Amino acid sequence: MSISSRISQASRFRRGSHLTHRKSRSAVLLTLALSLIGGSVCRADGADVRVAEGATNTPGQGVVADSSGGSDNTASLQATQVIADNAATDGGRNDLQEVVISAATHMEAVRDLPTSISVVTGDELTRLGAVDITDVLKRLSDVSFDYGNPRTGYLTMRGITVASSDTIDPSIGMRVDGVSYAYTPLITGANFFDLDDLTVTRGPQGTEGGKNSSIGEIQVTSRAPTFTSEATASLTLGNFNTVRAEATAGGAVIDDLLAFRISAFRDEENGQYWNHYSQLAGRSSYDNTDETEGRAQLLFTPSSDFNARFIVDIQPNGSAYINGLTVKEPTPNFYANGAPVNQALQPLGILSRSWFTQEANYTPADYLAYPVDDDNNGAIITGTNAYTSLLTWRFAGQTLESITGYKSAYFSAANDEGTPFNVTSDGGYIVYYHQFSQELRLSSDTGRIADYVTGLYFLKTHDNSFSRTEYGSDAGAWYANVAQYNTLDANGDGQQLMSNALNRLYKGTEEYAQNSSLAAFAHVNWHLSDPLTLATGVRLTYEDRQLDQSITAPDYGFGAQLNPVAITNQQLGGFASSATTGALLATNSPAQIALANALAGQYFGAPSYAALTPAQLSQVAAAKAVRLTQLGTLYGTAVAQPYKGTLPTAVASLSYKFTPELSSYLTWQHGAKAGVAQINGATPTGGISVPVQPERSNSYEIGTKAALLARTLIVNADVFLDNIDDFQQSVYYFDPVATALLHNGTLQYTSGVGNVPRAQTKGIELDADYSGIKYTELRVAGAYTDAVYKDFPNLAQPAEDANLTTKFRDVTGDTLPFASKLTFNVSADVRYPVFGSKVFHGSVNYHFVGGYNSDTSLSAYAWVPSYSLVDLSLGLARADQRFEVNLQAKNLLNTNYDPLRTWNSFTPGFPRWYGVTFSSRFL
Repeated sequence: MSISSRISQASRFRRGSHLTHRKSRSAVLLTLALSLIGGSVCRADGADVRVAEGATNTPGQGVVADSSGGSDNTASLQATQVIADNAATDGGRNDLQEVVISAATHMEAVRDLPTSISVVTGDELTRLGAVDITDVLKRLSDVSFDYGNPRTGYLTMRGITVASSDTIDPSIGMRVDGVSYAYTPLITGANFFDLDDLTVTRGPQGTEGGKNSSIGEIQVTSRAPTFTSEATASLTLGNFNTVRAEATAGGAVIDDLLAFRISAFRDEENGQYWNHYSQLAGRSSYDNTDETEGRAQLLFTPSSDFNARFIVDIQPNGSAYINGLTVKEPTPNFYANGAPVNQALQPLGILSRSWFTQEANYTPADYLAYPVDDDNNGAIITGTNAYTSLLTWRFAGQTLESITGYKSAYFSAANDEGTPFNVTSDGGYIVYYHQFSQELRLSSDTGRIADYVTGLYFLKTHDNSFSRTEYGSDAGAWYANVAQYNTLDANGDGQQLMSNALNRLYKGTEEYAQNSSLAAFAHVNWHLSDPLTLATGVRLTYEDRQLDQSITAPDYGFGAQLNPVAITNQQLGGFASSATTGALLATNSPAQIALANALAGQYFGAPSYAALTPAQLSQVAAAKAVRLTQLGTLYGTAVAQPYKGTLPTAVASLSYKFTPELSSYLTWQHGAKAGVAQINGATPTGGISVPVQPERSNSYEIGTKAALLARTLIVNADVFLDNIDDFQQSVYYFDPVATALLHNGTLQYTSGVGNVPRAQTKGIELDADYSGIKYTELRVAGAYTDAVYKDFPNLAQPAEDANLTTKFRDVTGDTLPFASKLTFNVSADVRYPVFGSKVFHGSVNYHFVGGYNSDTSLSAYAWVPSYSLVDLSLGLARADQRFEVNLQAKNLLNTNYDPLRTWNSFTPGFPRWYGVTFSSRFL
C-alpha cells in the first residue's frame, strides 16, 4: 500500500479522537475511519479500545470499509463502527470521560513502511494556530521553510536547500490531495486549514506515482466530504490586530449518493514593523497577512465500486508587505584580505552626497535606524486557483484511479531600493504560472504474495515571468560612481543630465518556460515470508524543458538621447561618442548628429554639439556612462538549448518484522531531476544558452520502527546517506560586462542555476511519541545532519572577497547553506477532563534550530546563530465540542533571531504573537 494511503487512513481514524462517552450508558458508538493496522487507542480510564481492520483509502480520497471482507484501495467515505465498553468506575456518576486517540496512531499507520516518514495532524496544527508553512513544519523533523516571500523562500530537507525557481524542478516534491505541484511557491504560499494531516517522506520519490522528486516529498491531505452533517466555525483575535476566521460545513446532499464539504478561511493581520516614511504612515506594515481562501468539494458514490471527489480551491489575490523588511548595518571598513572598502560607494556614503543631504528631514543615520523607510515599496500580491478530480473504480481485486489536477498562480512584487528617495520603484518579478496533470494508477488488493501499484503520469507547465526595474529622478545620483557624480554635480546643467540619465527608464527580463513530463511507474511489495518483505520500484520519466528569454528596455524614459548606439543585438538609437571625452565619433550618421545637437541645445543651450566645451562634453560622457551601466546587457528573444531526456527513479528495500512491535529496514533509493534550459549572459549576437545537467541522487537508509511499553511508546529512527551528483542549486556566473561597466574594483555576477559536481548529506533522524501518561502525549522529533559539498571548486566570491581578481573559490568540504547540524522539536499535549463535562487541553512545542549560513556564497558574515522558539496553547472545551476557547502564543519567550544575514544587513524574525480562538461545532 502507498505511503499516502496509510497516512490518509490514519487521518480518518484520528478524526474521532476527541469523542466522549457517558458512564451511565452501557456503550457509546464511535464513528472512526480506520487504518489497516490493528492499532489500539486509550480511553481516559486507561483501557484499550481495539480497532477493526480492513478499511483502506487512496490518496486524497478518503476511507471505505471493504464490503467483501478484504482490504483494498477503494476511496469512498463510509465508516466502520467501534463499540467502547461502559467505563462505570465511579458508582454511576454521569461524568464525561474522553477517549484519547493519540497522534501516535499516524506513526503506527506507517510503521511497516520502509522509509523515513513524519506526520502532523490537522488537529495539532489547529491547536497551535499553525496556518502557514513556517509554523506547520515546526512540528516535524529535518524539514523547514527558510524565510522569504512565497516565490523566494527556501525549503530545506536533510540539509539540502533549493530556492524557489521558475526554471528548476523542486527537489522536495509537493502533493495536495493527490495532485503533485511542480512549482515550490504553490506550497510555500499556501494556507493550511481544514486538514486531516501533513506528511513528510524523505528520500527520492516517484515509483508509486505523482511527480518524481530527488530529496523527498511533502503531502497535504484536506478533510474530505462525508455523509454525516457537520458545521464548524472559529474566530481568532490576537495582537497586531489579528482577525482569523474559519468555517466549514458538510454532509449529505442525497443520502449515500452525494455529499459536500465547504471550507472558508480569512486571515488578516498587521505586520510587526511599520513603514516609517511619513507620507505612507499607517498604510503599510511589514510581514502582514492578507489571505482569503475558499474550498468546495463534492463526493459522488453511485455504487460500492465507484466514487468521485471533485475539489475547487480558490485563493484570490492578497497583498502582503514582505520584501523590503531589512535592518541595515554599516558596511565593514575592510575586505577579508585587509584592503579598505570604498565607503563612498556604500549606501551611507552615497546618502552623504549633497544631492541627498539637501533633504533636511532625512540623514544617513535614518537609513540605519528603521527597518522600513521606503517611498515606493509595494506589497507582494499572490493568488491561486485549483481544480481537482479524483475518480476511483474497484474491480476484480484491483483499484483504478484517475487523478486530474489544474493549478494556476499569480505573483507580483513591487520593490524599491530601501530609501525614501525616488531611486527605483516597481521592481521585482511578475509571474503567471499554470500546470495541468493527469495520473492513472492501478493498484492491487493486499494480502497476496505480491501487491503492486503501477500507472502513467503526465504533467504540463507554463511559466511566464517578467523581472523589471523602473528608475526614478534620484537614480542617477545614486548609481553614479564618485568621479561621475562629481562631474555631474558641478552645476545645474550637469545635475539635470544626472537626473534624466535614468529617470523613468524601464528595463525588464522576460522568460517563457514550458515543461512537460511523461512517466510510467511500477512498485511491487514482495512478501517473501510473514516477517520478510522486499519492495522494488522503478519509474521512467521523459522530460522536455524549453525556455526563451529577452532583456529589453520597453521605456527609455527622459534620457533617450543618452542611449548608446546599440547593446548586443539591440539597436537603441543613440549617437556614438567617446566614453572618456564625450567627443563625437566619425561613425555617426546625419540623424545621430542631429540627435547630439538636440541634446546640446536641451541641456546647455548650445547651437550644436560641436559648440560644447570640454567640461560639458565630460558631463555628457559621465551621464551616458551612468545610463549604460544600468542598461547593462540587453538582447532580443533568445531560445535556450532545450533539455530532453529520460530519467530513471528506482527503489529497493528489504524490511523484516522481528515481532509485531519491532521491525527494521534497509532501503536504497535512486532519484533524478530534469536538466534546466536557461539563458545567462550575452555575446554581441544575443543571449547565451547555459544548459544545466540533470541531478542524480542515491540515498541509503537503515531504519528501525518499534512500538514499546505496551505500544505506548512509538519510535521511528533511521540513519541515512545521500550522494547527489550534479546537484542543482542557485549559483552566480561572473559577469564581465557588468564588472567593466561598474568599474569600481569589485567583481560582478549574475544569478542563475548551475550544477555542483557532488554534494552529500548524512545523518540520524528520530521521531518518538509516548502516550503512557494518562491524558498526555509527549513527542520528540529531531535530526543530526551533516550536509557538505564533496566537490565544488567554483563558488562565487562572497561580499567580503569582492575585491579579489580571482572570480571563484573552492568550497569542497564546506557545509551547505541553510544546513543546520542539529534540529529538533519537543512537544507535549494534554487533554484532561474537568468540571464534569469539560475538557482542558494544553499543547507546547519547543523548536530548536542549529546555526547555519544563510548565503549561497557562504559569506562569513551570513552565519545565523542557533535559536529556539516556544509555542503554547491552553484551552477549555465542552465535551461535545459545541464551544471551545483556546489561548495561543507563538514565540512565547519573544526570542530575538535573524533568519537571514548579509555582511551589511539582516532580516529580523517574528516577535511574540498571542491570541485567543473561539470555536464551535454546530452539528
